[in-house]
Amino acid sequence: MPTIISVGAPSRLVTALAWLVIVVAPLAAVVVPIQGLGWLAVTAATALALLALICAIGLLKRHEWGRRAFVGLVLAALAVQLFGLPWQVWAIVDEIVARGHAATRLQWVMLLATPAALVALLWVLRRLRSAEVRQEFA
Repeated sequence: MPTIISVGAPSRLVTALAWLVIVVAPLAAVVVPIQGLGWLAVTAATALALLALICAIGLLKRHEWGRRAFVGLVLAALAVQLFGLPWQVWAIVDEIVARGHAATRLQWVMLLATPAALVALLWVLRRLRSAEVRQEFA
């Protein structure tokens, strides 16, 4: 007797997340080389953008490997945010102490946006690992 797996309707979260990454990943691959960073940063950013694009297409097609790879990318983004936070604080303190003037508004915005990004990434991670979303990929 064949096994019938009942898969629910595709969630809007997964679809919206996949389309967001499909739009943003190529933009990141174009913007990073324009910033004049070194070839290593450009290569890494382009590789990550391509990987994110592939994972997003896997998410959109509801492939389990796409969901798992995207969860891995979210975990990597969490690690980057957590390890980048002390560097951001050091840059602001260095700006204030060494140069004798206040940090730029962009530095403050980035520092304050980091906890918001952490919360958003944790929420996405929790949702992608939920039973309802996992059933979509069965």
